[in-house]
Amino acid sequence: MAGKNKVYAIHFTDGRKDPDVLVATWEECSEYIKGAPNMYKGFKDPKDAEDWLAGITEDKEKQHKENVAKHRSSVTDKAQNGKTYTFTLPKDCAKALDEELKIMNISLGEYMADLIRTDLLGKEDEDTEEDDEELPF
Repeated sequence: MAGKNKVYAIHFTDGRKDPDVLVATWEECSEYIKGAPNMYKGFKDPKDAEDWLAGITEDKEKQHKENVAKHRSSVTDKAQNGKTYTFTLPKDCAKALDEELKIMNISLGEYMADLIRTDLLGKEDEDTEEDDEELPF
């Protein structure tokens, strides 16, 4: 694959003694970054990754933290007083879910809300009554 990254650079923003890590795969990267405040980026060339890490200043780290806070705030606002959940799915489940969302042309939030309303709350789809109407022909 021509565009595939060869190395991932990770910079932890939680003040740890050795904040920078280079890893070879996305799987390694995702394990490292789970639950830890960080900045990360994929590179084709390890030298570019090292240069990126070396270029991270306190100002860049501060700006990154502000951007993350703004993003989290906007996600929460978009949820309209709902609750945000973060979870990891096994690859086979994630693939099946992505395919289903694409076919249904809905967001994950819409899909989960419908699933919960139907399976946990016992409510039918709001459009069900309209769908069951007899047609005049």
